[in-house]
Amino acid sequence: MEVIILCVKTVVGRRLHIDCTLGDKKYSRYFQIHADEPNKLLDGNTAPNPQELLMAALNACMSVGYAANPAAMGIKLEKLEIETEGPVGPPGFLGLDSTIKPGYEKVHTWATLNLRLHRKNSKSCTNWS
Repeated sequence: MEVIILCVKTVVGRRLHIDCTLGDKKYSRYFQIHADEPNKLLDGNTAPNPQELLMAALNACMSVGYAANPAAMGIKLEKLEIETEGPVGPPGFLGLDSTIKPGYEKVHTWATLNLRLHRKNSKSCTNWS
């Protein structure tokens, strides 16, 4: 399988430019992703903040694996919920307190899956990790 090379460029307030190279083919895509901060952090609360977008992106990335692996084994995924949390302190990322590290030191993730196994297509799941 070939390696996919991603290059993501963000122009704040404008757009997200993604270049993806697969083998000798290059694809470009453009999106707008809106980010804001809550009113308590002196902003408009019009969109998720960057930390919320980061966790949503992590959950979306994991959901691909959680969905693709059972499908490849002929197992129907009926429900998938992924929850991610982590402590982050505004005084740290705003530079107001140097004793508080900016960003996350840990994140915790929980996944809940409901799977339907079909006897005629069932395969061993003993190697799942």
